[in-house]
Amino acid sequence: MIGRRPQRAWRVDDQFVALGMAAAATETIKVGTGIILGGSAGPKTMADIVEFCDGFMPISGRYDIAEQITQIRQMAEDAGRDPATIEFGQFGTPAKPEIIEQMIEVGLSRILFSLPPADADKVLPLLDRYAEVAGQDA
Repeated sequence: MIGRRPQRAWRVDDQFVALGMAAAATETIKVGTGIILGGSAGPKTMADIVEFCDGFMPISGRYDIAEQITQIRQMAEDAGRDPATIEFGQFGTPAKPEIIEQMIEVGLSRILFSLPPADADKVLPLLDRYAEVAGQDA
């Protein structure tokens, strides 16, 4: 089992994908084989992630991600889904090599750093720093 998920629950307007209830959409278009990531940590949401999503990607620092990964993998196994089919990631991970290494060790395959809504003179140096950190062997 790969996870049961709606196959036509989105529509495309220009470059953006709008998610919504399949029954409420006036026109639905399946675009490629995009992935669906869940990010909340409540028990109902975690069960939905196992049933409907390709992966789990919460915001950094809100919960113990290692514990969440363990719970989701166990829930997947209990539901008859191969836990290896669930991808794990995190939004807003601090750009520190030791934290990145720790996140990789607990099973993350995606890590996204945060950028402020600021002018280029503030954002570009951050991007340079993030590129440097991401390029290091973690």
